[in-house]
Amino acid sequence: MATTTSTLTRQNSLRFLPAIAKLAGWRFKQMWRFLLVTWLSLLTMVVLVCAGPLFARIATSAYVRSLIASAPDGAYVTIDTISIHPTQTQFQQIEQQNNRMLLQGTLGSYLHSPPQVIVQTPPLDMLLRGKTVPAAFHIDGYDSTQAAQHAKIVQGRLPQVTSDGTVEIALSQVVANNLGLHVGSTFQGRYPIAVGSQVWNFRVVGIIAQKMLHDTFWAMANPFSTSTIALNSRYYRFIDASPANGVLAANGAILPKIAVLQAAPSGDFTNAFALFWRYPFDLSRLDASDLPALSQQTSDLDNRVQDTLQRNVTDLFYSNVFGTLFTTLEFSSTEIAFTQLTVTFLLLVTLALVLFLVSLMSDVLVERQAAVIATLRSRGATRRHIFGAFAVQGIILGLVALLVGPFLALLLVRGIAQNLLTANYQSAINVITTHPFQIVLDVVGYAVIAVAVALLVLVLAINRATRMDIVSFRRESSRPRRVPLWRRLYLDLIIAFLLLAGYGVYSYFWSFLTTSASRIDPVVYNLLTGLSFLTTPLLVAAVLLLFLRFFPQILRLATYLVAKRRSAPAVLALAQMERTPRTAARTIVLLALAIASSCFLLTLIASKEQRNVDAATYSVEAADFSGSLPTSDASKTFSQLQAYYGGLQGVRSATLGYHDVVQLSSDLSLSGPGSVTVSAVDANTYAHTAIWPASYSSQPLSDLAAQLASHRSNGIADNVVYALVDLTTWQRLHLTQGMQFTLPADNTGNSHINYIALASINYVPGVYDTPTLKWSGMGLIADYQNYVAVKARATGGTITSLSPNHLWLRTNNDAASLASLRNVLPDLNDRNQLIATLQDDPNHLSIIGVMYIGVGAAFILALVGTLILSWLNASNRLTNFAVMRALGMSPRQVAAVLLWEQSFVYILALLLGLGLGAMLTMFAAPTVGNLPIGSGLDLPFDIPAIQVVIPYPQLLLLLGVLVIICLVAILLMARVVSRPSLGQTLRLNED
Repeated sequence: MATTTSTLTRQNSLRFLPAIAKLAGWRFKQMWRFLLVTWLSLLTMVVLVCAGPLFARIATSAYVRSLIASAPDGAYVTIDTISIHPTQTQFQQIEQQNNRMLLQGTLGSYLHSPPQVIVQTPPLDMLLRGKTVPAAFHIDGYDSTQAAQHAKIVQGRLPQVTSDGTVEIALSQVVANNLGLHVGSTFQGRYPIAVGSQVWNFRVVGIIAQKMLHDTFWAMANPFSTSTIALNSRYYRFIDASPANGVLAANGAILPKIAVLQAAPSGDFTNAFALFWRYPFDLSRLDASDLPALSQQTSDLDNRVQDTLQRNVTDLFYSNVFGTLFTTLEFSSTEIAFTQLTVTFLLLVTLALVLFLVSLMSDVLVERQAAVIATLRSRGATRRHIFGAFAVQGIILGLVALLVGPFLALLLVRGIAQNLLTANYQSAINVITTHPFQIVLDVVGYAVIAVAVALLVLVLAINRATRMDIVSFRRESSRPRRVPLWRRLYLDLIIAFLLLAGYGVYSYFWSFLTTSASRIDPVVYNLLTGLSFLTTPLLVAAVLLLFLRFFPQILRLATYLVAKRRSAPAVLALAQMERTPRTAARTIVLLALAIASSCFLLTLIASKEQRNVDAATYSVEAADFSGSLPTSDASKTFSQLQAYYGGLQGVRSATLGYHDVVQLSSDLSLSGPGSVTVSAVDANTYAHTAIWPASYSSQPLSDLAAQLASHRSNGIADNVVYALVDLTTWQRLHLTQGMQFTLPADNTGNSHINYIALASINYVPGVYDTPTLKWSGMGLIADYQNYVAVKARATGGTITSLSPNHLWLRTNNDAASLASLRNVLPDLNDRNQLIATLQDDPNHLSIIGVMYIGVGAAFILALVGTLILSWLNASNRLTNFAVMRALGMSPRQVAAVLLWEQSFVYILALLLGLGLGAMLTMFAAPTVGNLPIGSGLDLPFDIPAIQVVIPYPQLLLLLGVLVIICLVAILLMARVVSRPSLGQTLRLNED
């Protein structure tokens, strides 16, 4: 029985399909223009919602590629093995095991090129002209074909395999001079602990040099360097104190000799052979989506490689997998996880705007046809007929947008990346172009959410519309009686109360963090600053809901005020809005949301750009160039140094000084008291050199420097140092102006210097001390002559022994001056170069790009939403305007009604949007503080203070565009209202 009922129900449902299809086709012919506009709006939203994740993926991939490319050992995964007696069998076993471990999983897809195999011998004794030089040189064996691409032949040729057993070698000019060799020289070499007198014959066939400096091809065994390297699984460094003379030979010439070499037993692997397998990592294909898998696989290799090789390969003394690539992947995975949280928040802002518009479009699509639906219901159409016909419209629109939108997003993101990313990062665009269908599948979830919300709103709107016949429709149209759920539950008041209470608690804890002298847990600090991400959407929701609650009262008040002016058009306009406020409220909320979100995002963009500049300036100690003086300047006098550096091309001002860092105690742990950093500057020039923002101190730097200079002689005479003390130190030592305090003069703690707190400043540039750090130092600025005189007395030294060791420069910013100074002073920190690096950093561009996409979404929201709502409002009120004209109102008076109505809506939307945007800027500083800076310059917390920059030119341009949109909307409404004739409009309706 149940089966029969189910079959009948299915058959009855199928009987409706022809009628539903016919009705849907009829409505499509009637509404195709509006459906096209709706589909274009939905398509645009799908494109925008997919563009954010795609651009973030490109930028993140570019960032990780740049980190790996700059690693000292390059983009390689290296297996390092040490063997006392390597054989051909052992060599093959190692290679097989390496391939089995590495060439699988996600990592294997990036290691498709043949490995670079290097054989390095221990030091060999050199037998030349009857003399023996112990441990004179070692051999670096490379593949000759590979080496030819990275070596420049100065004289002779590269080594080859010989038939007589002689080992051909090539060496750098430095090593040739050290060993007294030249092209054509022959000599013998002997392995020092070999059994018997096994001697190798060598012939020098070439003098070579590197084709380019810092070539990572030679990172493991460099025949051009006399330095040795230290390796472990994560770090790579040079040891200049251990000179070694390396010579280049062909692998094919070394391996046969090693295989027959009989070595004496030795527990010291310094006399063993090192075998390297270096697998090139294909950076051109690196995709940010693979980072978690790569990080996990490379972290598992540490123990796996050693266990596998030791278990399966005999006579192997040591084995390890190496690559700073591993460190980069782990660091990137952690850093990018944090960046992704930030990007996700920004994407949610864009998604919220998108969902608001698509839900609005779905609602408008049904509302435009509400009269037709009510008429069909009155003429006998069932709810199933109507629901199916109108739902089909939405489903078709959604599916087509879902199929086309992600591919259009690929084209949009490609164009954005080509304009935002610098040339050296644009290769990362291939992550979305190599396999576009797979990329679309990765982001289609965002599009599905947007389309699903649109369809859900559409279904709910259709369901609500099919419940009304023509009578109930007319009644609801004349004066709506339905109260929204949020209003019945008082959600707006609840959210507002929670925000007010939360803001009070937030303000208290924030004030405590910024003024407390005690150490605050960084987790608590980050938690409070992270609340800004959650506060902004709640604030927007609360303000808009409160506005909607009080909007009828605002209309009533406005009607009362204009009634006193006895202006019929104004009264009619406001009375009509008071009667049916829903359309006006939707337009106001839409424009206010677009304005507020655009203001907030543009402010974030400008503040983030300024944050990069501030961070670079602070890192370079508030100068264009800063750093330690070369040791060659130690013998020069102060005046000589001042004359030299002040006279360099492009230098506007030069300041010499003494940079001193003194440990406060022997406890160097994180819980220790830290250190004191003293910047002893020439007070006569420092104010002209330093770039000193107002946030660094309450007094101008010129006044502070003048105070240091005026107290110089008193300080030297009284054996005290007058100092400018940063705020954290001021609070930590509970200082007051003019108060004397004592700090160690050097790291021994045996001598001390008396200081006088001349003034409090917020920061000492370059010193990152904050009460929220577990380990924090102190920062002081003093006059150079005052400081060195007192320090020399305290430590028993002389003033000449404390000659200037630090330099600050203020320079011109033209390209020629900067290039000249970078050439003369390559070791100084360069502010302009650091700013350029930060601004071009893909991590930074990822965040900026996503925010610009959010601004674009807000602009589309304002454009499409305003025009469509205006057209719908005018279309639905044709009869009202026709009645006004029939009752004697002139076209000019009808236009005045329209102008009053729309002007009130747009002015109110502008005021609400700007007010809400101003409220959101209160949370711009903590939001920017949570955005990563990148390029290794992620400063601790809010040092220096974050400046909120409001981009007035961009905001004025945005408002100008919105005004144009509003004018176009008014013209559109006027055209719609004026087109039909009175007779056509006032004729008997279809119902």
